[in-house]
Amino acid sequence: MGLCSREQPIALLFDLGMARMYTDGESDIRPPRTCCPFRGTPEWASGHAQKGREQTRFDDLVAWLYVTCELFANEREPIQPLPWTYRNNTRANKYLKSIFCPARYLLRTLPEQYFTINAYLQTANPQKPPDYHFLAEKVSEAIKELEEEVKKLPPLPAPTVPMARSTILVSPKSRYFSLAVFFTCYKGHIAISSYSLPVVRG
Repeated sequence: MGLCSREQPIALLFDLGMARMYTDGESDIRPPRTCCPFRGTPEWASGHAQKGREQTRFDDLVAWLYVTCELFANEREPIQPLPWTYRNNTRANKYLKSIFCPARYLLRTLPEQYFTINAYLQTANPQKPPDYHFLAEKVSEAIKELEEEVKKLPPLPAPTVPMARSTILVSPKSRYFSLAVFFTCYKGHIAISSYSLPVVRG
């Protein structure tokens, strides 16, 4: 993750460490492998990945949803941002990352639109392309509601420290970019284009 410059304050977040081609030379989905040993960070990995199953584009979106849950945490340093954080029971972790995990437990700090997103990611056909337009639409709905809530807040006091170190509540402003994650800064506001979330900048 990095910041371009003060003149172009866009923070970029890329994670391509475990990327692999999922299509063949004819743009068809490659047949799933029979053995897929898990590699990576368990914290944000999808349940399919941890079970040693072939990953699809939906697994990337599930990982994005888990990161989103952390970004929406109410505390600056949450004790347990995800239900499985600090749990050593592998069986419990697999359950919490399955369709049986109560959404209200996982998404307790997220806008209601993310409940719809979670249901879609858990039930969609992994062999078909994800409906990115639907996902972006739901995120945009959440952004509009959050912007209305931010407008109702009292004005923030003038910062007494440099802007980069002050704590500022932010509201999102989005532009749609398929598959890419871009953090944009606009008039003191921070957002993620395509996948937009409110954050506390400190």
